[in-house]
Parts: sequence; C-alpha cells; structure tokens
Amino acid sequence: MRKSAFVTLSLLALLLPLFSTYTAAAGEIEDAVARGAKLFADTSLGTNGMSCNSCHTNLGKGDSPLSGRPPFPKVFAMAKQIRTLDQTVQACIVNALKAKPLAWDDAKLTDLVTYVNSLYMNK
Repeated sequence: MRKSAFVTLSLLALLLPLFSTYTAAAGEIEDAVARGAKLFADTSLGTNGMSCNSCHTNLGKGDSPLSGRPPFPKVFAMAKQIRTLDQTVQACIVNALKAKPLAWDDAKLTDLVTYVNSLYMNK
C-alpha cells in the first residue's frame, strides 16, 4: 500500500467516530425536543392545573408570546434585565404555573428549553 493511501485510511479511521457521535447527539436532541413538547402540555408541571400550553397556545407555535420572537438571551422590559431561555422557563413555572422552580440540572428543564429553542430554530 502506498504511503498516501495509508495516511488517508488512517485519517478516515480517526474521523469516523466523530461522525457517529454527531449522529447520536442529533438523536438525543430530537428525543429531548419530543420530551419537552410533552412537558409543555403537562399540567402536572405546575400546581394550578395549567401547563405552558395554557398561555403559549398550539404548543408554542400559535398565537403566543413565543411566536416570531428573537432568540435568547434578550432583554425583558418588565423584569428590567437580560434573561436566558432557561431563566424565562423557570419564571413561567414559578409565576404562571405556581410551582417551585426546577433544579438547574433537572432533565425536565433541559427538555423544555430544548423544545422551546427548537421552535425558534424552525422559523
């Protein structure tokens, strides 16, 4: 085997795991989006019988404050501060759903944020 062919095959062997890792990561994101969509409509996330979908209709895709808004972080005039998407989700859980905030490392928070972020990316 010529040296250049050997080098090419060696590089391919090194790079192949990167592509399979990317595919796995993409699948994990799709799974998180699906779980987040279910949580978005889940009334058990709060204590007052409401879900995220109660205010952000059509799973956030309809006539809601999520429609056509720029991605995060952004300035919230009422709060007089810059908020990230996860901070905003937490604020909705506490204020609108009347529940305790999720732990910052809770998979539910990650799934909700991943789902809501997918709404911006699909516009």
